[in-house]
Amino acid sequence: MLYKINRRTIITWFLLILILLLVAGCAQKVDNQNKKTDTTVSENSEKSVDNTSNTNNKQESKEASKEVEKTIETFEPLKFVNTPLPFDLEPHRTITPLGNEIRNAGPSRIGTFYGDGFRFQIIGFQNNVTTIKFANIGSETITLTDESIKYIVYSNGGENISGTKLTGAPISIEPNQTKDLQVSFTDPRTVYLRFNIKDTITEIRIRSSLQDKPISDVTPLVSDRSNMTDGGITPEGKEGPVPVTYASLEIVGNGYTKFQVLGIQYTGNDTIGKLSKPEKGMLALAKVRLANTSNEEISINQVVIRSISGKGITVEETLSKEDMQKALGDKGLPTSIKPQSIVEGFVPFVFNDSLEVTMIGIETNKGSMAIRHLDSFPPLQ
Repeated sequence: MLYKINRRTIITWFLLILILLLVAGCAQKVDNQNKKTDTTVSENSEKSVDNTSNTNNKQESKEASKEVEKTIETFEPLKFVNTPLPFDLEPHRTITPLGNEIRNAGPSRIGTFYGDGFRFQIIGFQNNVTTIKFANIGSETITLTDESIKYIVYSNGGENISGTKLTGAPISIEPNQTKDLQVSFTDPRTVYLRFNIKDTITEIRIRSSLQDKPISDVTPLVSDRSNMTDGGITPEGKEGPVPVTYASLEIVGNGYTKFQVLGIQYTGNDTIGKLSKPEKGMLALAKVRLANTSNEEISINQVVIRSISGKGITVEETLSKEDMQKALGDKGLPTSIKPQSIVEGFVPFVFNDSLEVTMIGIETNKGSMAIRHLDSFPPLQ
């Protein structure tokens, strides 16, 4: 009897265990399916997040690109022209007789000379002939002779040996009449052209002398006091006299650098970098040749551009070396000059009025240098 009870009990327990195992197996299968579903949902969710993130990143990238485009400055390309400004017959204040206390470099090569009752402008120079446009804006006839407009170069005895000749002289110009004039010379040493009209006397260095040549060596040069101007920065970093040039191909220096202006390039630009053309003026370029005569690298820090009238400064702009590089690119004067090397390039300036002093100051880590009366310099050939 006990045997039978034990056998039945064992069978019962066996069936119970089997049922429990089956139930547990089903539960595990359901759990696995749930986990798989959760994993799929998670993966899909992550993919959705990734897609959203990528979309956002692309949108942010596009917006960033637009912002970068906004910050990139675009400048007007350089437009070289071969002629100065048009002859100006509009009302304008006149230069005082016997010169001007501000402007002492003679007539401009870019704009009109405003005399008392007359106007003239140098419109060309080729070989030994200067062409001048002349207007009588007064009420009386003006008669021009060989003494009115002449080249000058003097012998040791004080005689003018230039061989100057005003074509067609004497020339009578009636009120409200304009004529083109030509004056020539024969002596190759001739440099200056003088005007003596109605008690107004002025002269201009019409061309470089035969001795003037482009810089070709790195021998140090310290200019004498006659080629210095006050108010600059010395190589020692103090305020004091610095080299200044008033004529093309003239070489000046401070012991670390020496430089010269090769000539002027007229432009038809309304803007050059951050510079804007005055209403009746011009933006132009000075071709500067510079030698680093030291054993240290010279860095151009900035360029200061001014136009000064008898009443004060009318134009003042400062260009950093970054401004120079952006505006002129590889056409600009290099802003870093290696030791014992020679470089050249353009420096921009603003011509505002022919009765003003047009000037540039170039500031380096070894002092500053100046160029004055730029509009009187001859154009590049």
